[in-house]
Amino acid sequence: MGPKKMLFALDAFSGPLFGGILIALALVFMIQGHRKIKLLTFFMGAAVGFQGSNMIFPYVTEFLPGWTPEEFLFVSSFISGVVLLLLIGVASKLITIFISLQLMLFIVGNLENRGIDIGNQFAGGLMVIFAFIVNRFMRKNLYLIGSAGLGSLMGISGFLIFSGEVPSQMELTQGTNGLIFFALFINSILMQKVDQRKHDAVKEQMTFEKEHHAETDVHGRGRVMDQDILTTAYHSERLERRSSYEDYLY
Repeated sequence: MGPKKMLFALDAFSGPLFGGILIALALVFMIQGHRKIKLLTFFMGAAVGFQGSNMIFPYVTEFLPGWTPEEFLFVSSFISGVVLLLLIGVASKLITIFISLQLMLFIVGNLENRGIDIGNQFAGGLMVIFAFIVNRFMRKNLYLIGSAGLGSLMGISGFLIFSGEVPSQMELTQGTNGLIFFALFINSILMQKVDQRKHDAVKEQMTFEKEHHAETDVHGRGRVMDQDILTTAYHSERLERRSSYEDYLY
């Protein structure tokens, strides 16, 4: 199946229903994507495999003798979900790199238009420091930024498809759509940061209640002995080495 046939097959699914589904998924990605991006990615991959199995099955029947369409549907849906789940980390990193590069090019272009020479040592040093800070922030918030980017793209795509456009004719990052994507992306990061703080507060409260219950339990259930000084120092050293190793990798 050639690329043109794949595009026509994808265009066949366009319509208000498909656009509405994309908008609903985009809202979940943009609000709580940092917590549910892996689960949503698996279901998205399974949906792609479910829709594509009917198109692919006639071309692979000779390689899979004895397989029924229902069996191929189940296997292709599961494999597609697993593959997309394994690639979500790579996809998030690629989106992060793309956003970082676009941001740097935008800043450099505006500075050059104002007559500032980026080639001199002072301005170049500032740009290097700024790029380091931006990349550091993006690495620490990889899934948050990745889900914000995916959710923004899905939101624009869903709205355009809902309005009657077909996927093969959409321009997602040009003109007004590019500005809408940037606005959705920033709002998604802000909303997910709020959700992240609430989620962390709930986890801390649950941990505190569990520890308090263990300490106040009359029979000592859930209570553990305190570690001695040597054990505490050993675990602290291991954590420091692991943190240094992760910083070296990233």
